[in-house]
Amino acid sequence: MQNLGRRPIQIAIGGIVLLSLVGFLIGRAGLATAQDKPGSQSPDDAKTEKAPLKLADIPPETFVVPDKASVPDLLRFIAKIDGLRPEIDSEAEVVKFLTKSRGAILTAADKILATKPTESRSSRRLKPSCRPTRS
Repeated sequence: MQNLGRRPIQIAIGGIVLLSLVGFLIGRAGLATAQDKPGSQSPDDAKTEKAPLKLADIPPETFVVPDKASVPDLLRFIAKIDGLRPEIDSEAEVVKFLTKSRGAILTAADKILATKPTESRSSRRLKPSCRPTRS
């Protein structure tokens, strides 16, 4: 007799879970189709979207390491070069780009090491900004 009293509650809970799942799936499907439509972007998104970077569009001066740069400037230079992701069509262009970019990164890294950073200076930069709490 007690089992009969629980049965409607189980059906109601199962129905709610099922309807929630169906609603979630419909929402995800609608979101996915809205993102696939090319005209669904707002005008602001179209302005901020950049055209793909071609290897020929990168000036050769980009890979020149600054002579009298500080360590933070050299680190920014390395990050800038490492962040370049040009659209490349052939294997020869890949080799050319990687040779130039990685050569510039190595030169900048050598300049950083030439400043002979002490262990305390280099380890200070590697420490996380938040400290664990002591119990």
